[in-house]
Amino acid sequence: MFQYAMGRALALKNGVELKLDLSFFKTYEWHVYSLGPFAIREVIASDLECLELKRRHTRLINRLLRKTLQRGNYVIHEKSLSYDASYAEVSSPAYLMGYWQSEKYFRAVEKIILTEFGIKVAASESNDVLHKKILTTTAVSLHIRRGNFVNVDVVNKIHGTCSLSYYENAMNYISDRVTDPVFYVFSDDIGWARDHLKGKFSYVFVDLNDASHDYEDFRLMSACHHHIIANSTFSWWAAWMNRYPDKIVVAPSSWFADARKDSEARNIVPDAWIRI
Repeated sequence: MFQYAMGRALALKNGVELKLDLSFFKTYEWHVYSLGPFAIREVIASDLECLELKRRHTRLINRLLRKTLQRGNYVIHEKSLSYDASYAEVSSPAYLMGYWQSEKYFRAVEKIILTEFGIKVAASESNDVLHKKILTTTAVSLHIRRGNFVNVDVVNKIHGTCSLSYYENAMNYISDRVTDPVFYVFSDDIGWARDHLKGKFSYVFVDLNDASHDYEDFRLMSACHHHIIANSTFSWWAAWMNRYPDKIVVAPSSWFADARKDSEARNIVPDAWIRI
């Protein structure tokens, strides 16, 4: 979603069409391309289009132009996870390679991004019932991201997971400021969440949707009034999509377990959100 938002912002600025390269998902093991249910401008680039742009980038004349005149740069590699305002000057044509995880890259077109990240697929009956329930309570989404963050050692060392104490502190923070909050728990390991979230708070464990219907969870999460997010772009975006002016969003103080990446990631969490 960050990649789409960045690309869309640059496409609008340049007055051109954004095209999506989905070749990555031909070999990616952990999930499939998942933007189909969103109301995005979904134009898919062909393999030939992507290859031609990369070839243009590596031609001798363009390598010389980059060294002498800072021109001919068609493949743009994000240098770090930190926000860099210079990328706003990227012109068309360009092939973007990076994560672009800061709202600063697309803040100027946020109304368009809000519209295009709306879900165009109608909710199932059970999800619609829960959606209406969320709107009648002081709903707080609480997202627990586990999956490969826990089960794959190399991923765990980079990302890590949020501790139980983080969630307890976050719930206490919101409970001190919100009357009668109900915590709607979303997780890719809802059994673990049931086993570990106990005590004085009111919980609803959302177990309606499998991975192929994650957009249903996304819609429910974004309908909540307040949010406790994981170090996960899924809950980041659900919280960002929430337009309640008085919303409270709590985020973990560390986004990555890897210290170098975490120091670069200082622009991921918006300034108005609370870090615990």
